[in-house]
Amino acid sequence: MYFKVKKDSKTGRALRDVIERGVNCRKVAFEFVEAVGSTKYYPEPLEAYGGISAIWFDTPPDSKLWKKVHNTEKGYYPKQNSKAGRILHDEINQLPVIDRSEVNKAVGLNANDVFYCIGLHTKHKEYYGVEIKDGLDYIPPSDVTEITYTKYNRLFPSDK
Repeated sequence: MYFKVKKDSKTGRALRDVIERGVNCRKVAFEFVEAVGSTKYYPEPLEAYGGISAIWFDTPPDSKLWKKVHNTEKGYYPKQNSKAGRILHDEINQLPVIDRSEVNKAVGLNANDVFYCIGLHTKHKEYYGVEIKDGLDYIPPSDVTEITYTKYNRLFPSDK
């Protein structure tokens, strides 16, 4: 299902709030990553915004403090068998995050699936584009307009 949402509508403002807070989550994560001597990180896959699942190091960091994260090219995570590692781990856990359900709720979707998040397109001047998988029990708010797939692709071509 495909929808457009005017950016200045009630739902559009709710989406903008989530997006702005999400940008802040990413900014804080990057600040943390830079503070530990890196410039990249692997985001937490179950969060919509924020969270760190591993930090990218071009050269292996101190093996007493960091462990390699499986299935990443150069990802490391603090070991928890030292005080310094536990402190870093706790700092990562304190970073701000926005979970997927919060993004879903901004458009009135109460999906109880922690793995599902709406598709969101933000580059159009007047509208947000929202994609919601078929089969969900979704009744859009009055300021969310369902559109065809063709119209959706015309409105949001640069996001594809």
